[in-house]
Amino acid sequence: MSCRMGIAVGLLGLVLAAGAVTTVPGWTGWLRPGSPADPWSESRRLDTARTEMIQRIEGADATTAALVSGRMTLREAASRLIVLYENLPKYWEDLRAHYPRGTDLELAARDAVERARSDLVDPAERERVAGRLAAEFRILFPEAEPPRLDPAPAPPVVAPPGLPPVPTHEH
Repeated sequence: MSCRMGIAVGLLGLVLAAGAVTTVPGWTGWLRPGSPADPWSESRRLDTARTEMIQRIEGADATTAALVSGRMTLREAASRLIVLYENLPKYWEDLRAHYPRGTDLELAARDAVERARSDLVDPAERERVAGRLAAEFRILFPEAEPPRLDPAPAPPVVAPPGLPPVPTHEH
């Protein structure tokens, strides 16, 4: 058999094998684009989800910064959070677990207040912003329980195992 004939027979064998593999159900399901088992489709899906998550976090951070600085009202910040989290049911489930009768706007406003509260470390600024947000919240939701605006208590400082205890300034 000549070299050309050997190559032709080999190529014919590959074509027949490829045809058989692609027609047998289950053998190459992961090779079909869009197949649930397609690793590239799953990778693209995860990349998209990651990008959306990063954009959502950046949007929420920018919204909080604008709210704290006074460039955005509580209503505007809450409306922006509604848009950012409209396709994330877990966000709404978590908020509704604490305030089951709240509207979407009230829940998002509470979240905006909490985000602002947790971002502020300067006591004077925290007091100023807390007063403004409390007044805005009362105007928007006069019948609702007001949000907590006091600072979160700092966690106790604990020394790592094997080191002496951290000194406190209590008498």
